[in-house]
Amino acid sequence: MGHKTTQANSENDQKNANDMRRLELIMETSKMKKCNDRSAIHNLHYHLLISCALLLVTSGLLLSSTALAYDGICRSSADVTNLPPLHWCEVENSQLNDVEKKPNQYADWNGSSSTSYNSFQRNLGVKSITSRWNGAAYDDQNDRMIIWGGGHNAYGGNEIYAFNVRNLSWSRVTDPTTFPNRSPQYKNNDGTPISRHTYDGLTYISHTNELFAMGGAPDSAAGGCGVNGTWIFSFNTNKWTEMQPSGSVPGTSCEDNAIYDPINKEVLFYKKDIRAYKRETNSFSLKSNANKGERRSHIIDPIRRLLIQVGKNDSGSVTRKASLDNLGSGFTNLNTSGARSLENIQNPGLAFDIASDRVVGWYGGSTVYSLNLDNNQWTAHSALSSNKATPPSVTTYGGVYGRFRYSPTLNVFIMVNETNQSVYLYRLSEGGGIPQDVIPPAKPTSLQVN
Repeated sequence: MGHKTTQANSENDQKNANDMRRLELIMETSKMKKCNDRSAIHNLHYHLLISCALLLVTSGLLLSSTALAYDGICRSSADVTNLPPLHWCEVENSQLNDVEKKPNQYADWNGSSSTSYNSFQRNLGVKSITSRWNGAAYDDQNDRMIIWGGGHNAYGGNEIYAFNVRNLSWSRVTDPTTFPNRSPQYKNNDGTPISRHTYDGLTYISHTNELFAMGGAPDSAAGGCGVNGTWIFSFNTNKWTEMQPSGSVPGTSCEDNAIYDPINKEVLFYKKDIRAYKRETNSFSLKSNANKGERRSHIIDPIRRLLIQVGKNDSGSVTRKASLDNLGSGFTNLNTSGARSLENIQNPGLAFDIASDRVVGWYGGSTVYSLNLDNNQWTAHSALSSNKATPPSVTTYGGVYGRFRYSPTLNVFIMVNETNQSVYLYRLSEGGGIPQDVIPPAKPTSLQVN
């Protein structure tokens, strides 16, 4: 009896510690004056702390006083605000194809074609930036899904696209380089990187407002894996920079993975081992020799300070975790139960929902899966019978990669499947998220640019 009581108390203590960490993360983000005093936080009663968290996250601070009728279409930010839990919406007029630079927008358009436009189309054109082994990054400072890709003989365009979740619109951030180089060259004459299958090798560096890109499969008629160069795109200057970092720079291949660690402010890049890239010093360091992460999806749990990996590859079908404070110890397989479908999928969509404290995944259709890391239980969340929007099945080669993301400021998930399909949004839990007007912008520190 005493052993069971001690174990139960230990589990409760750990849960309380995780809830405290979750609350502090929310407060760090929101900077709410009424709940931001750290010394006061630790002296408050536990239930009062949870009440503060509910005030910030689940009380629906962004909900309008007059709710709009849900009809499965998101036309404006008001529709997003009022999206009910366990419902999807299809974003109106949200096909990426619409903002592609068209042939008649080039100077050499002759009334029927453009040689400049044709110089990078390859076999598939712009559709391949989602349909052929390409991922995305999520700009959590501005709530934008960042798409960049191409590669092999599918597409040679190297333009960047962004979907703004706040105003529900696509933009073309950069234009494609015309007459681009191909592998074995890895950059164009204008200093930009050549197109490639990005897999999961993209991530957004939140504290510097930059896109990190490395590895993948290059624009090449012969195929092949691996692309030279560590690349940074600054959204402040709208320019690419080849960084040429120091330290233990990793080799690249297909199925590379990159993820930003907001706790240690570094990019974790990995496939067969894990290396960390520090933007301030422009350097790599080895973190772990053991990974086997190809064809699995990864997210960071900032509450428990964990790197979570889910999916199937040649080593098996798993959910596993590694401590961000001790990556050298490698991953530990979790003994999960429940609706474990995503463990048998290559590169499923995966995100961490800080509002509900769950790992959340998706792989086609209206069902979403969540994982409770306190008891390792997977749960399938079917859309309610009143749901009027159903996302398509996953039709992209390789999997979802990073094209399923979560916005904590809006408390919605964003999904991009194909360039000729609509963007879809989903809400799992009640509430409107952390208010945007109390989230301070990331402040860059001293940076090295070569």
